[in-house]
Amino acid sequence: MRLVEPPRQRRDPSTVIRVVIFIRTDISGVNAGRHHDAITKLCADRGYEVVEHLEGDAGRWRVPTMRVLTACRQGNADAVITPSADHLGDGLRAISYSALVHTLEPEEMWDRGQRVSAS
Repeated sequence: MRLVEPPRQRRDPSTVIRVVIFIRTDISGVNAGRHHDAITKLCADRGYEVVEHLEGDAGRWRVPTMRVLTACRQGNADAVITPSADHLGDGLRAISYSALVHTLEPEEMWDRGQRVSAS
């Protein structure tokens, strides 16, 4: 049996895009501040509404993937913005089924477990 995914609902282009920011400082290392600044600037430039900003090392959240998914659900987020796919690790696929994932380094978009665009 082949599962067919329902299409994402098209959104009114005049509505604000809601995002969750997720930065693992243990992965960003010395670049954590630069990553934070780049992501918050991107959100401000594009008029995104940040519904949750999650920033910390691996020990901050017991199950990081569930924390991001919960933030997406509670904030009705359209996207998760993170410095790279490494920050989401094995959770990338699950999270991309909940919201579009936008990574900065390299700049990529992930939707339903698939990379849909790359720079």
